[in-house]
Amino acid sequence: MLEQTIVPIQKIEIINCIKKYSFAEKPREKAYQLTKIGASLLIPLTLENNFIAVVGLHRNCDFYHWQKQEIAITKMVVEQIKLAISQAQAYQQVRALAQREALIRVC
Repeated sequence: MLEQTIVPIQKIEIINCIKKYSFAEKPREKAYQLTKIGASLLIPLTLENNFIAVVGLHRNCDFYHWQKQEIAITKMVVEQIKLAISQAQAYQQVRALAQREALIRVC
C-alpha cells in the first residue's frame, strides 16, 4: 500500500497537510488515508534526465512543516544515491570492457 503513495514526479513535492492537498490520482489519495500519512516530502531521483525513483519521507500527523534543513539533507542523500548509481554504472562498463579485452587476447 505504501508504494502507492509514491508516483513519478519531476520536481520536489512538499505536502504539509494531506487533508488540504488535492491528489490527481485517487489510488494515491486512498493509500495516504489507509496508511494515515499526514505529510510527505518527495524528491525525484533522476539520472541524465531519466526518472529513476522517488525518495519519500512521510509523517503520521495531521500537519507537519518540513524544515529547510530536512529538505536540504534529503536532497544531499538523493545526490549521494545518484553518485553511487553513476559509479556502479561506470564500474560495470569498465568491467565489461576488461572482459571483452580478455576475450580478444585469447583469440
